[in-house]
Amino acid sequence: MDINSFLRRKGKKWLLLDLALIINMVVLTLIMLIFHVYWGDINLIVSDYIGFDINLVFIIVVIVLLPLIYGAAILHVHLRNIKKNNEIKPCILNKIFPIVLMFIYSSLFALLLSSLEQYSRLIPQVIEFYSIFLTIPLSLLLILGLYPLIKSIPQWKNHLSNRILNEEIKSKIILGLLLTGYFFAFASPLLFIPSNVIFGDLPPKPNITAHRGASHLAPEDTIVAGELAVEHGAVGWEVDIRISVDGELFLLHDDTLTRTTNVEDIFPNRKNDRAETFTLSELRQLDAGSWFADKDPYGALAFGRISKEDGDNYRGIQIPTFEEVLNFTRDNDF
Repeated sequence: MDINSFLRRKGKKWLLLDLALIINMVVLTLIMLIFHVYWGDINLIVSDYIGFDINLVFIIVVIVLLPLIYGAAILHVHLRNIKKNNEIKPCILNKIFPIVLMFIYSSLFALLLSSLEQYSRLIPQVIEFYSIFLTIPLSLLLILGLYPLIKSIPQWKNHLSNRILNEEIKSKIILGLLLTGYFFAFASPLLFIPSNVIFGDLPPKPNITAHRGASHLAPEDTIVAGELAVEHGAVGWEVDIRISVDGELFLLHDDTLTRTTNVEDIFPNRKNDRAETFTLSELRQLDAGSWFADKDPYGALAFGRISKEDGDNYRGIQIPTFEEVLNFTRDNDF
């Protein structure tokens, strides 16, 4: 099918709408993949907010993939129709639904990113890092497509109205657009050089402070999380401190004990009480490690970052006191 033949066919705008929906969903899917390191944190934040465990990221990925499949399906149908019938006549649903989907999904993702501002800052860094893998195939496609584009210039000239532009101006406009597009495509990697392709000495490695210890590898705010933080080269760790009802300092992040202990089994009638209403001896009865081995919130077991034996060793870990944490920190020059 040549360009003139394609341009004479009716309903081409619906192909653009289909492509816009697909591109929109692909971009949203890529954003979710960019955040894969933080999926566990996002799930925990949302679960803590709504009061029960939920794999929000998995649900979002599935919800995004469904419109992507829908967009690919209607694009296939429309391409087949324009080839067979020389026109596209979508039903009213396929005219409105893609626009509604793009608006709803883009709005929801904008809301999600605004509520997780610290994570959204990661997007430009990841795009910069992977930009070389995008520009290389794009450059190859542009080189391979140069000859067909030049060959099709007469057809594009004929498509432009003679009443508006004369032959010479049309040629200059088409040539100028091609040269401008190719210039920016090939110059952008040189104008905006990604940091991962720059040669030279690296600056000193920044000091790393472990958030609640090595909380992606061990139960947060426990001594074992501090030990793993030391092993992985952290210079310090951030912990959360609360005061028990009998005046003892202990480590816990949440207001209640339900997420990170077995308080429901030991004190079922007090499972939703604030942690500060418990005595230290009561807190010492709780298992602060099994939840990590059972739920594997960050995929440490699933992806082999820790062994099953390590996970089993977490069972029965107690909530540490602040005194124990200070002693550990001092002894390890942490």
